[in-house]
Amino acid sequence: MISIRINDFKLSNIMFHGIAFNAHVSISIEPAKKTTMNALAATNRNFKLAARLLGLDSKLEKSLLIPFREIKVEFTMLKDDGSLASFVGFRVDPDEVNALAQLVTWKTAVANIHYGGAKGGICCDPGELSIYELERLTRVFTHKIHDLIGILTDVPAPDMGTGPQAMA
Repeated sequence: MISIRINDFKLSNIMFHGIAFNAHVSISIEPAKKTTMNALAATNRNFKLAARLLGLDSKLEKSLLIPFREIKVEFTMLKDDGSLASFVGFRVDPDEVNALAQLVTWKTAVANIHYGGAKGGICCDPGELSIYELERLTRVFTHKIHDLIGILTDVPAPDMGTGPQAMA
């Protein structure tokens, strides 16, 4: 990755709306400085910038950055081969999932969709599970969070690793 910096700017004999002017451009290309910012930090930074541009009260801004609820469930499931496997599922989790939940919240609010916003999932590699194991896993996870999701509260939507069968 590179970083482009404009040092100065110069153009000669430019006509703009009948006015002639000269300018000079000097650009330097350098290796980009490595910075690490996780998804949550980037989302919070962007939200704070938008909040300032909108003139939001600092108390409102702070309250909008804190999730209303975070759910974490842990469970063990019988696999097709008779072994037991443990899984962790969540509905809004710190870091990347929290950032995604914030983005969904703002997206639904801007689009005037009355579902709020949340993200969640199960920590697993779906490719390592059979169709029947995925079905059992989805059912157990849904049972664990069923009191907190529903058509009038929090509507789970498909995302990476899900398809029509998991969402049915």
